[in-house]
Amino acid sequence: MNAEKAELIAINALTWILQNPTYLSSFIGITGATTNDFQENATEIPFLGSILDFVLSSDEYTLEFCNSHNFDQQSIFIARQFLPGSNLPNWT
Repeated sequence: MNAEKAELIAINALTWILQNPTYLSSFIGITGATTNDFQENATEIPFLGSILDFVLSSDEYTLEFCNSHNFDQQSIFIARQFLPGSNLPNWT
């Protein structure tokens, strides 16, 4: 995994959220994001980090996203570590 792959996974997650009205509504409710935020920040790395934080906030979201994109669940967790704002320690 590298930062570029992590960004790609996060962009896939962003698209997945935008295609699921229930999850989009939940994301907006939790983060306070607006439609403009999606338009202006969709390619910003910190925003993409918040997208992965949202997906990882629920086992249901993580499983559904991973199943819909054929990602291993662990890869989402690892991808989040490559984006700014992750509070996870890097032990390597």
